[in-house]
Amino acid sequence: LTGFIWQGADGAVRHSDGSTLPSATVELPDRSFLVYRQDADNVWIRDNSSGGGWGTTIGKVGDILHGGMGSKSDGGEWEWSQFGLLPVGAHDIELTLGKGDGGWGSAVMTDGTVAVVAELRGMKETGDVVRSLSYTDASGKRVVVRR
Repeated sequence: LTGFIWQGADGAVRHSDGSTLPSATVELPDRSFLVYRQDADNVWIRDNSSGGGWGTTIGKVGDILHGGMGSKSDGGEWEWSQFGLLPVGAHDIELTLGKGDGGWGSAVMTDGTVAVVAELRGMKETGDVVRSLSYTDASGKRVVVRR
């Protein structure tokens, strides 16, 4: 064991080495997700509503959402999520989702990067959740990423 991570009563995510990790809670209509970054490229997500469902992604900030995880309740249908980070100052975010029932949300992390989580129900694979992503960066330039 090289260390552990926890979220304190104040909402901050901390590592056992004493550091505080960049984090945010992203609210969707029917659940919330804790997103935190352990290092420059390692992003983690936790489904706060069910108390489980950890996932990770390794990818550059600002690219189309990389990480994904799926869950299925007893007798229910699959729910797939994709998540990632946008650069500091990203705003006017727009996502085009694949076919299915779901939604997306974003939140500014404690270091200024923007966490985004998208979720769809009734799909077979996580890769079909986000079809395109666009946002305005801190300089005012519109950035568009498509699958």
